[in-house]
Amino acid sequence: MLVSTNGAVWTDLNETKVFGPGGLGGVSGGGSGFAGLGFVDNKQVLWTSQDGLTWQRRALPDELTQSGASAANPASIDGAVVLPGVRLESGPTISSASGFAPGAGVHSCATGTGPDATPIYAPALYDSSDDGASWAAVTLPGAADAIYVSLSLVRLNDHTLIAIEWYQQGNVGPNWLYWISSDGSNWKPVSFVPLANFSFPMALPAHEGGLFYSTMDCPPAGYCHLVLSMYALSADDHIVTLDQAGDIPPVNPGPGVELAIGPAGVLASDGGSNMWLGART
Repeated sequence: MLVSTNGAVWTDLNETKVFGPGGLGGVSGGGSGFAGLGFVDNKQVLWTSQDGLTWQRRALPDELTQSGASAANPASIDGAVVLPGVRLESGPTISSASGFAPGAGVHSCATGTGPDATPIYAPALYDSSDDGASWAAVTLPGAADAIYVSLSLVRLNDHTLIAIEWYQQGNVGPNWLYWISSDGSNWKPVSFVPLANFSFPMALPAHEGGLFYSTMDCPPAGYCHLVLSMYALSADDHIVTLDQAGDIPPVNPGPGVELAIGPAGVLASDGGSNMWLGART
């Protein structure tokens, strides 16, 4: 891990020394500093930092430390650190795994019969205004409990978060639910029709305009395929699919295309061999 306060001088941070052998996963940076998940003694913990150099170990919300529960990547925005997860709602813990799909999640491999033979999971969301020292449970209106559940966050900018629940009950689904929030604690359901064909959009970093993209398209009928799609969030919280023209970057099954955004537009690279620049018109 390399840390810089000005982009010119960098400090090499010894991850094993700072975080232990469990290391640190993806890091979210925003108005509340930096936050990321790690593992200590095979248990999930939250790490937070204001400068990227000095890190504090934080405990997860109690509900996400219980049997069958797990947390996923947090998001840092202005005034809050927001943490998604999944908890066991009822039934036995048959099998679970954190990080299901790229979001938080647990999934069951249930066997047997009867109402208590199948575990049911529920999405769980928490926010903290004190750098992860304490947590408050957040309500997602209309969230669904199911056998298979995953919850993840997409940070569009320092004042916009999207929460995405993926769930499936038996052979019905998969299904997706979406919410949007400006503060991490108050959420409203939204219908993101263009997102119905893929489950986890990725936000382009450091862009206040709400641009994000997907590299996977999964239509209701047919097979998933790789395709680069660009989207924007409108002022009235609708998803707008952007028309793309010109030499569009391919999405290969090998080394993936990396995207970043800067003053000139969206820059794409396939590992450095080829580069593309896309400008909004």
